[in-house]
Amino acid sequence: VMKDGFTLVETLVVVAITLFLSGILLTYNRSTDSQVVLAAEQARVAGVLFRAKSFALQRSIREGSVTPCGFGVLFESPRTMTLFQDLPPAESDCGASNGLYDAGEEIEELVLNPRVEIYSFNGVPLTQASTFFKSPYLETEGAGTIAIRLGGTTEERTVVVSEGGGISAP
Repeated sequence: VMKDGFTLVETLVVVAITLFLSGILLTYNRSTDSQVVLAAEQARVAGVLFRAKSFALQRSIREGSVTPCGFGVLFESPRTMTLFQDLPPAESDCGASNGLYDAGEEIEELVLNPRVEIYSFNGVPLTQASTFFKSPYLETEGAGTIAIRLGGTTEERTVVVSEGGGISAP
């Protein structure tokens, strides 16, 4: 006499295979999640640099009747970026501007994902550094490589700013 259905052994084998495949999928998903977070934050760093470069080319933001001398990004450890405009000193022109962030010149402050940190600038561990695009001819100060990484790991991504103002995220 033949009975319909599955034996206990067949059922246990199917459950074991399903658990094994689920475990592989979850492990794979966690490692790709960290890569997605890192890639997204790399794009944010490149994006804020592109905005500063664009503003410098347009000279589009004005403080009353004062035209900014340029725009830049201040990077501060562990994960803060400040988009700023460099205003000329009072009663002066852009020849006397310093190309650095001074209090009151910020346009926007951005903070990276808590899992990601700005690790280094030109290979040196970062405390504070800036990249500045001077208007109107896009002279670039602070060109170099900004490295970000997942906290506590060696996984990192970079954004490169060239002397001519080119921005790439290899």
